[in-house]
Amino acid sequence: QFSEVKSGEYKLVVSKSGYTSSEKSGILIEEGPVRCDLQLESIPSFEYGGHSYMVAPNADDVMTLADANSYCQGLTHYGFSDWRLPTKAELEQMYINKEQIGDFLNKVYWSSTYSSTQNAVDLYYVIHFLNGNVMEANPGSKLRVRPIRLDY
Repeated sequence: QFSEVKSGEYKLVVSKSGYTSSEKSGILIEEGPVRCDLQLESIPSFEYGGHSYMVAPNADDVMTLADANSYCQGLTHYGFSDWRLPTKAELEQMYINKEQIGDFLNKVYWSSTYSSTQNAVDLYYVIHFLNGNVMEANPGSKLRVRPIRLDY
């Protein structure tokens, strides 16, 4: 509620950490009370290691590790552009919290964590979200991507 607002046309923007922002333009203030309803949606998130992480929706398609990193770096979502692939430990926490976060497919997801080298190929940790199995994958494999960002 705002008191002593001068007559005129206004734009209202509402935001809260952990939620999408919402705005409404063309709000006309004349005399008397004006009601304006806006809805904020909770951003999928999880806590790990004393930090809060936001989770972006699933990428639309499977992709190689290089394409997954490029996708995350180019992503702007919920008003943020500092998305990245989760580390193995972060991805494990995402699996543990998958019901809270929501929208996971029972598929294999990339992590950014190097695992080992076999036959001159670097392998990276991945996790199957059907059962939580941690595996290794060749960077050329086409897997699912679920970007995250640290919520400061």
